[in-house]
Amino acid sequence: MVYLLSYFRTVEEALHLAWSEDGLAWRALNDNRSILHATIGNHSIRDPFIRQGADGLFHLVSTDSWWSTNLLHTQSRDLVHWEPWNLLPAMASIPGARNAWAPEFVYVPERAIYQLFWASITTEEPYQRIWYAETRDFRALTPPAVLFDPGYPVIDATLIERQGTWFMLYKDERGENRPGTNYKSMRVATAPDPGGPYTPQSDLISPHLTEGPAVFRAGDRWLMLYDFFLHDRWGASESTDLLHWREVEGLVVPPGARHGSVLSLPGQGWEQLRERLSSREPSPEH
Repeated sequence: MVYLLSYFRTVEEALHLAWSEDGLAWRALNDNRSILHATIGNHSIRDPFIRQGADGLFHLVSTDSWWSTNLLHTQSRDLVHWEPWNLLPAMASIPGARNAWAPEFVYVPERAIYQLFWASITTEEPYQRIWYAETRDFRALTPPAVLFDPGYPVIDATLIERQGTWFMLYKDERGENRPGTNYKSMRVATAPDPGGPYTPQSDLISPHLTEGPAVFRAGDRWLMLYDFFLHDRWGASESTDLLHWREVEGLVVPPGARHGSVLSLPGQGWEQLRERLSSREPSPEH
């Protein structure tokens, strides 16, 4: 098994990729240069999330800059050649919507739909909540609705299904962006269905001043990578049950990496794919 980390860098809001054999030691592809730029919206890729869909394609969704209410989507058969972008008007129908951050999605096989979710703030409810919409093709979306609102601001949700329970790892956004603050850390909520309702289940499970949890299975444990967003570094924790976490050492990520996601790939054919990704020229911005 090989793991692929997608991320962006503050100096260049575009898609970057790195790979690892253990989920902790990451090596940048393409010399830490971008492999894909956005060509629509605000020409910005933030918080890139890649997952293989039920159609066999790799779907990429991302934030369309800081204060856009749209999301970005593109897809690929091989992670090298990407189809034209499409703009997803995630919050266009919600009066006073101000943003749409850190989108991710899960596939719900029982209903043959994708559940797309993200964080947004509105003038009516002036704090971040997790919203969602459903889609079959990443073009037509159902009207957005609130997926999770614990009564305080939350962002950066990710969903994992385990033995019939859905685990939402999310950032408690209370507190201040300064050393010594309370909150600004991850928690866990659970639900019997991906559409909720989600019930908070944990205290803070990561160090303060962290965000962007990327959660994936690595051997007999779950790993969570997170971004120390004020300190230009990342951390990692491990768990066997997705509820109880402890910090682990040995994490190395490419310089300047910011909020991303991890995709697990079979080892077969990886060397050829790595060679192609390592020499990938970024798409032009226009």
